Amino acid sequence: MASTSSLALSQAILTRAISQNGSSDKCVSMPAFSGLRSNSPRATSSRRRIASTSSHSLRHIVRASGAKTVETTTDSSLVDKSVNTIRFLAIDAVEKAKSGHPGLPMGCAPMSHVLFDEVMRFNPKNPYWFNRDRFVLSAGHGCMLHYALLHLAGYDSVREEDLKNFRQWGSRTPGHPENFETPGIEVTTGPLGQGIANAVGLALAEKHLAARFNKHDNEIVDHYTYSILGDGCQMEGLSNEVCSLAGHWGLGKLIAFY
Repeated sequence: MASTSSLALSQAILTRAISQNGSSDKCVSMPAFSGLRSNSPRATSSRRRIASTSSHSLRHIVRASGAKTVETTTDSSLVDKSVNTIRFLAIDAVEKAKSGHPGLPMGCAPMSHVLFDEVMRFNPKNPYWFNRDRFVLSAGHGCMLHYALLHLAGYDSVREEDLKNFRQWGSRTPGHPENFETPGIEVTTGPLGQGIANAVGLALAEKHLAARFNKHDNEIVDHYTYSILGDGCQMEGLSNEVCSLAGHWGLGKLIAFY
């Protein structure tokens, strides 16, 4: 598939999402895909959007607003097209750059698609919204996966021209994710094990801030940290140590995909 084909499909997905769900300067609607449906118990649990109730009391959780919840619809053909769009954006970018790693985006496209579309909470028009869920690609060599996801989610930091300039000098899509170059990239990764270590730090910060500032009826700090890591990350001593710390500290809002 040529670069123009995958980019055209990605733009069609974004256009369809905005036309169906609308957009504003505060949030951009996401495409309606299947996967974890927003009315399923798993999605409800993962998004933490329903206040707990009992026969004795009704507790309303006050939260800072982020990206809106979009009711999903079952459309298997759109799911397949969306996942394949992520894959082919990665393939085309690597092919054009004559360097890069297409394997991780190919394999992780389905789960990362569901993660970004159905589970994570973020605001593409405000990449630094403080209560956003964090995503860390510890296996940073597969960064075209992250760039494709940011592009399809509507981040202004990764446009069509940025994808075409993958791994080029001065571009916003370098060969490994760089925090200070591309809004939407939480931490710079590349050295194996560094990403998951940073993810543990982010999860620890969330737990500390929640304990410091949250009240029983006002949870202003409540977000998750997600990370994708590979064999190389697992082989590093650093990753073993930080994962041990995560268990010791009980960082239940840190979720890693291997």
